[in-house]
Amino acid sequence: MIKHCVVALMFVFGILAVSSCCFGGSLDEQNIYSAEGKISAIDTFRSTVIVKSLLIYPVIKYQDVTLFVGPNTKITSPDGSIDIFDFTIGTPVNVKYVNKNDVSEALLIAVTKAT
Repeated sequence: MIKHCVVALMFVFGILAVSSCCFGGSLDEQNIYSAEGKISAIDTFRSTVIVKSLLIYPVIKYQDVTLFVGPNTKITSPDGSIDIFDFTIGTPVNVKYVNKNDVSEALLIAVTKAT
């Protein structure tokens, strides 16, 4: 009987170990990144914008972030609600985005000055 209990406990703990390894919370977790800069390119056909931002750490340099602007992307402006067709080159923005399958998807694009 003791052998059966030990085997049963090993089986239960084995299932728990597999489930926590394979089905843990890390599948749905995403890192949210942010950037502040100016729009340097707009492609309304592909629904993308490129934001040029200043990266300070570890080396001071400019970085281009290509963002997909999807239907769930929230776009705000001091002038009110706008969409990708209202952007112009040089518009200052703050963006929040996630990386999904090698694509940076914009969650929020906030125009920082009235256009």
